Amino acid sequence: MRLLTFLFLCTFLWACSGSMKYDRAYYEAFPSYDDIALSYYVEHPNYPRGEYVKFQKQKTGWYVYLINVSTHTVNDSIHIWDAKKQAYLDKYKFTAEKKSKSDEVKKGLNTVLANKIRRYRRFDYYINPLAGYDNAHLDVIDLFEGADLKKLTVDEIQGLARAYNRATILSYGSLHNGTQPEGVDIEAGQKYAAKALEIFGYLKDNHPKHEGIVGEMPVKYNASCMDYWLFAQYNGIDGTAYLNKADYPAAMVAMAKNYLSSCPQNAILITYGDNDTYPLWYVQEKLEFRKDVIVLNISLLASNRNLDYMHKQYVTSGKLKLSFQKEDYEKKGFDYMLLSDGLNAKYLPRYLSLAKIVADESDAQRRILPKDFYLSAQDTSVTISINSNYIDKGGLILLDLIQNNIYERPICWTDSRSNSVLEALKKHEENLGLVEILNLKQSNPNAFGINIVQHEKLKNYFLNEAEWASAAERNVVKEAVRPSSNVLFAAYLKLLSHYVEEDPASAHQLIDHLLKSLPPSEITYGQMGTIFAQILADTAINRNKDALIVLDNYANSFKEAIQRSKLKNTTGYFTFLPMKTEEELRKNWLEGLSILKTTADPKLTAKLEELTILIEK
Repeated sequence: MRLLTFLFLCTFLWACSGSMKYDRAYYEAFPSYDDIALSYYVEHPNYPRGEYVKFQKQKTGWYVYLINVSTHTVNDSIHIWDAKKQAYLDKYKFTAEKKSKSDEVKKGLNTVLANKIRRYRRFDYYINPLAGYDNAHLDVIDLFEGADLKKLTVDEIQGLARAYNRATILSYGSLHNGTQPEGVDIEAGQKYAAKALEIFGYLKDNHPKHEGIVGEMPVKYNASCMDYWLFAQYNGIDGTAYLNKADYPAAMVAMAKNYLSSCPQNAILITYGDNDTYPLWYVQEKLEFRKDVIVLNISLLASNRNLDYMHKQYVTSGKLKLSFQKEDYEKKGFDYMLLSDGLNAKYLPRYLSLAKIVADESDAQRRILPKDFYLSAQDTSVTISINSNYIDKGGLILLDLIQNNIYERPICWTDSRSNSVLEALKKHEENLGLVEILNLKQSNPNAFGINIVQHEKLKNYFLNEAEWASAAERNVVKEAVRPSSNVLFAAYLKLLSHYVEEDPASAHQLIDHLLKSLPPSEITYGQMGTIFAQILADTAINRNKDALIVLDNYANSFKEAIQRSKLKNTTGYFTFLPMKTEEELRKNWLEGLSILKTTADPKLTAKLEELTILIEK
């Protein structure tokens, strides 16, 4: 009898140890974020002046909070959907009339909501049972305590990993807020980080093709490693363990090296997001590759904490020069300043001095700078016009970096669309591989965006520096490397088009070099495939057999694009921006085919007809 009792207790305790509070059926009954947003915006199509809307997915249902823009206090709250009743409350209940009205709202839903709620927040509403309020991440961790990951859906696992990631960020201190945020708890941060990496590692190993915001799971795992490595730098602790855990796939290593090898010696490289920043730091710090380049992320330039680190890491050592000091960028008035085209342009040093003065204005409407300024370097002076109504802290720091370092270090960037200042410099950029280089002597580039004197530089880059990841390597992290791979291939095609006309021998040399790294069967660059096929079929090149293989790839890429569109148009959390319909995709891919000119080769002609039928049907 005692043995039976003992066995019963052991079984009971074992069962309890693996139990969790999460009730899947209960939370699956919650309406989606889009449905809740629709039910609210149908009743309130216009944004209230001086307020912003915040949606909260709590245990008891969905809530809408109206927050005062200035004070960030709650002006009003609405319980819009009740979990216990599983019903919309009051006037928010859907009727047939409202459903019809909501369809009109839904046409513009993705673009409207993309402006009303940050992309990653919307993502959290879809994969987490609770989201949108302070400490929601801790409630999610509590719900899944004791869970067996093998019994959870992939979205539930990712939601739990992101909850631990959020706890890590808040324990270590946010990347963006303050110089040394209150409540930093290094020990807690290390524990949460270990758990987050354990779960992201599980996703990487068991669901490698599942996508998050920054790409597939191997990308997210490595981005988290580098996140925590950066937190360690900020907090003055050793982050080597996180760096050692990182292990970027080959295609991302090649991509990172291509970014860095595109830069001149000792350049400053301004990057945009996770995937053009963290892999670069990884290859610099772990692989000791091109450490002469200083990589600075544009969004982090607005973070006081990052600016403190930048001063310590680069300014104090003399590697960078900055005129703005801690007492400047910590002023509230430095967060953003209005721009006016009614003020006279100033030379950049004077412009920056004026920014220091107007930052002291207590009235935001009086913190005004000119839209235009003069930038001088390389024995050249140009007028730069910022096409925006304001400039933020990151933009001011960027101008300071340019002014104080342009004579000693080349200024490069990965994406001019990431910042209004970089956009203003666009007509003075010189392309080299994956980066743009500030060149004040260049203005009004030709149709290809490449200055004539660059061709030999680019040719040398593609023959001696560029790394082409194989199709199999790219497929591991396809979504993460797709943008940079396409940019690199587009630059290659622009250069190749020039040499086909001007120097066929150099064109042959470039094609031979590429096809040694990538056989024709691995030239999978979507709609750009037809441009390459056209070049291969040109009488000066005469590689029609290779052109046929590339066109087969075009067909496969088209099928993949259609399949992906269908998936993303039916999966809520991917609809951050409007997705093209199947009809729009078919039209675009037919336009891609039109690039190919009439050919005398009967096999190519037949292939074009075959592709046209495939895309049109």
